[in-house]
Amino acid sequence: FTSALSPRRSNSMKKEKATDGGAARKWLLIPLSALAAAFLINFFIIVNARVPSGSMRPTVPENSAVLGLRTSYAFSPPERGDIVFFKRSDISSALLIKRIVALPGETFEMRGGRVFINGEELREDYVSEFSSEDIAPITLPDDAYIILGDDRLNSSDSRAWDDPFVRRGDIKAKALFVYLPRFSSLG
Repeated sequence: FTSALSPRRSNSMKKEKATDGGAARKWLLIPLSALAAAFLINFFIIVNARVPSGSMRPTVPENSAVLGLRTSYAFSPPERGDIVFFKRSDISSALLIKRIVALPGETFEMRGGRVFINGEELREDYVSEFSSEDIAPITLPDDAYIILGDDRLNSSDSRAWDDPFVRRGDIKAKALFVYLPRFSSLG
């Protein structure tokens, strides 16, 4: 009588073990899928960065956390006033953040610290203190931008670099908002 039940019991135990293994795989698949999704979103869709310097004060305070969108320029070019994340390997290995002030084909110059585009002064309400420098007129190539920090007295930007241009291919994302230490929209 006992021998007749043994095979059934054995098959039942095998099924339980197989079912337990499937459940464990499912539970493992959930966090692995979440990690893969987070990686793909961070690598292809968003930029999540901490800004260590104060070069964008007062718009982006020092040590702020900023979120940007990598796909912002998939169908339209960057615009004047956009705050962008970009990479210039000749300057830094890290992503940098600054504001676009001059666009491809325009003539950029500075007089007494004020920006002029095609001879017209650019209104820059986001700058709290201007520098006093002069920069002779420069006409930008087709794929190039001039970028400046909002804190003109404490920013290393197009004014200081041997090659003042940030190429379209170097722009990685448009900054959308600061979320730490306090939330504020950037665009």
